[in-house]
Amino acid sequence: MSWGRWLLIAALVVVRVGLARGDDFLTSSPGALAQSHASLDNPDGCNSCHEPDRSISAAKCLGCHDHGDLKARIDAGKGFHASPKAAGRNCKLCHQEHRGRGFDLMGWRAVGGTQAFDHGLTGWKLSGKHAALTCNDCHQSTDRQGLRTYLGADNTCGGCHKNQPHGPLRPALLRCDRCHLDTAWTPQKSNQQFDHDSSRDAAMPLEGNHADVACSKCHPQAKWKLPAWKGDCVTCHASPHAGQLFDTKKCNLCHSPAASSLAVVKFDHKKDAGYALAGDHAQLGCDACHTARLGKRKPSPACESCHADDNRHGDRWKAFGSPPSCTTCHSQRAWKKTMVFDHGAKTAFKLTGKHAITDCRTCHRGTKPSEFEAFQIANGCMSCHQHKQAHGGKYDNNECLTCHTEPGSKRMRDDSLERFHGAASRFPLTKAHAKVDCRRCHTNDTYENTPTECGARCHEDSLHKGTLGDACSRCHEAGQWEATGFDHQVDTDWKLEGKHAAVTDCARCHPSRAFASAPRTCAGAGCHKGDDVHEGHLGTACERCHRTDGGLTFAHNRDAAFKLDGAHRQVVCAGCHDSTRFKPEPKDCRGCHAEPAVHKGRYGTDCARCHTTQTFADVAALHDVGSFALTGAHDRVGCKRCHADGESRRGSGNLCVTCHRQDDVHGNALSPRCGQCHTQQAFTPARFDHLEVGCNLMGRHRTLPCADCHANGNFGGVSPLCVSCHRADASKVATPDHGPLVDCGRCHNPEAWVPARGLGGQSLCR
Repeated sequence: MSWGRWLLIAALVVVRVGLARGDDFLTSSPGALAQSHASLDNPDGCNSCHEPDRSISAAKCLGCHDHGDLKARIDAGKGFHASPKAAGRNCKLCHQEHRGRGFDLMGWRAVGGTQAFDHGLTGWKLSGKHAALTCNDCHQSTDRQGLRTYLGADNTCGGCHKNQPHGPLRPALLRCDRCHLDTAWTPQKSNQQFDHDSSRDAAMPLEGNHADVACSKCHPQAKWKLPAWKGDCVTCHASPHAGQLFDTKKCNLCHSPAASSLAVVKFDHKKDAGYALAGDHAQLGCDACHTARLGKRKPSPACESCHADDNRHGDRWKAFGSPPSCTTCHSQRAWKKTMVFDHGAKTAFKLTGKHAITDCRTCHRGTKPSEFEAFQIANGCMSCHQHKQAHGGKYDNNECLTCHTEPGSKRMRDDSLERFHGAASRFPLTKAHAKVDCRRCHTNDTYENTPTECGARCHEDSLHKGTLGDACSRCHEAGQWEATGFDHQVDTDWKLEGKHAAVTDCARCHPSRAFASAPRTCAGAGCHKGDDVHEGHLGTACERCHRTDGGLTFAHNRDAAFKLDGAHRQVVCAGCHDSTRFKPEPKDCRGCHAEPAVHKGRYGTDCARCHTTQTFADVAALHDVGSFALTGAHDRVGCKRCHADGESRRGSGNLCVTCHRQDDVHGNALSPRCGQCHTQQAFTPARFDHLEVGCNLMGRHRTLPCADCHANGNFGGVSPLCVSCHRADASKVATPDHGPLVDCGRCHNPEAWVPARGLGGQSLCR
């Protein structure tokens, strides 16, 4: 066969195979679909589940209208398909297709079967008796394939327990688990999730005594809904008010379960009946007015409808009805004490002033309720027994209102006040007097010969106690207490000067108003006793140092025993006086100046021996006089050279050897009193006189240095014989031989060795 024929055959095969494969995808199937998807088992139904690449999309599964409720639960995060075990996984992992019409699509094998299924993954954990149930006990509905479905099961107890004993209830109340356990219906939960006081659970809140009533008392046979209850008590309680007005009202208008008993009534008679109960009426029981005879009628509000038999006034008040209307005078708040009679409207005499507050019996005398004295008002004020002798009968009956403003008032008319107490009258009323009631001054209605001086009748002199006399007007003006007419400079012999003149409050100096006996000493028992900062240490004669203008006159060198000089003149008072008492204070230096550390307590307390008040550095020249007066070189030496440690020499300071022991070339052979030979100007030349030791040096010996005779500092026990010093000189002479000679004075004299002229003596002392 030629190559061309083979190529043609191969091409036809490829084309046929390709056409066959494309045709298989549309017309052939891996297997029949389950009964639930049977309507899709045709070439046109493939795309309902498959994508163009033949894959299966979870979105297409959930997008199917049959699975819309499942998609909604997954989106809401509810149920098994939203649990960690199934969320996000492809549907075909559990729900496989093309396994035949009778294949179970539920996919129980993928999760271990129904017996091993963890119901808690659905959001509804099975516990108690529910855990022992099979799936079919609760999930009884099937799909069109006849398979049992598990979605949409009612999770309320009432969904399964149709035979609950509580009768028809709202869906919210079918949640049996609010009161019951899933282990057993009885006993109920100790902490039930039912609130009888909430309108969500019950129509009637439990209050007071109802709170302790057992449920079965109101709900027999556990029937929660009371079909006959209309929100009133008569459902349970029989009314005791049959045939009365109360029987037409709701019980809760008067009674409340919160009260301790039905006998406690909360009815507001003013608000609910329009008739306020006051006084004794408020204490009466309801049946006292709402009698059985009235039945369902309301009682009359008129007092006399109940109290007609209580009228004790006879015919006295017949003008106000028969029987007279009680409310004309009486009030139910207090039958006898509170009178409401309108005197102006009911009679020809309106009560004003004190008449308006006066008790009826004060004017209308009588001993019985039927006896009330009547008046003929036309006869004027004095027709009343109370005013018959007013002002002692001085004025006529028709003159009362020429002075008084109105009946019942003693307030004077303005024109009458001007007449009796005006500016031109004997006693004008000014300032505080203008507001005083007439009777305060005119007692017993006596208006004549009233004294005009304050203390005679009105103002008892309790302040001055008579010490300033009776003529108050001498200092005070009428109508005011201030003594504006008083002049301290003129009316007393105590002139106010300096700061005293600025004091305007008299009580500052006269606290008890005893003006005449006021003290005149500043501090003693006077005004400034409490101001004495010296606490009495300087006496009571304050004027010795102080002036009334606040200035000081004290001079220390004039008024004190301790005179100030030197540096003391510059010191402020507080420098020495640590308090304003000033006394006592020490007068010696030690009282103020502690001994300096440099003295170390060795010089006593008499500082003035060395120091002056000018300055402590100015030390007195103690070494200029006395047993150890310093002169010469000593006068230029600092104190510390001798008093190195600040100590006194304690009586040995005038011995030179105390300081100059190292300078003693005499080796202490001549005693410590160097001053016998030396002066303070210089150690040399010495002023020693040899005669003082009993040796008057002769000749050249008088000019020799002391050391020539007193070798090695030996000034005591030196022989005056010539040979004691000149033995060496004698040994040098060969002719004649002086070796054995000791009597030098036989040949020589103190003036010179040669020429030898003997003086006949062997001592150099004369």
